[in-house]
Amino acid sequence: MSLLAHKIGLDLQASDVDRVTRVGPKNGINKEPRPVVVRFIRNTKRNETLNATKVRKHITTEDIDIKGPPKKLYFNERLTKENRRLFREARTRSKQAGFRYTWVKNGCIYVRREQDKSPRQIRNCDDIERIFGKVTVSVPSA
Repeated sequence: MSLLAHKIGLDLQASDVDRVTRVGPKNGINKEPRPVVVRFIRNTKRNETLNATKVRKHITTEDIDIKGPPKKLYFNERLTKENRRLFREARTRSKQAGFRYTWVKNGCIYVRREQDKSPRQIRNCDDIERIFGKVTVSVPSA
């Protein structure tokens, strides 16, 4: 963690981190590494870390001395299964509707059409339908 913190320009001490673990099933077939979850002691340090990674978006495995071909590293908030599903749906629908921004902050999902418009929070499927309209599925005639 200290090398990564240094690369993103962050002063991170071991005492700032509660634990670091890998999540998900072991990948036997494709050998891709599992995601890493970092649990911080304080939310302020977590937010600082997320903000620092947004500023320095193009961090690769090569930057932190991991052997092999360079792969881009991604940093995201950890969401519940339901919020992951909502976020995925919000991203898909916002692209279709021409919204420019879809993001997560402190576990809450937001969308915004343009920079000068106010953000709208998505809490459930009803919010998605209210903001983007109902999905209509056309059935081909036989």
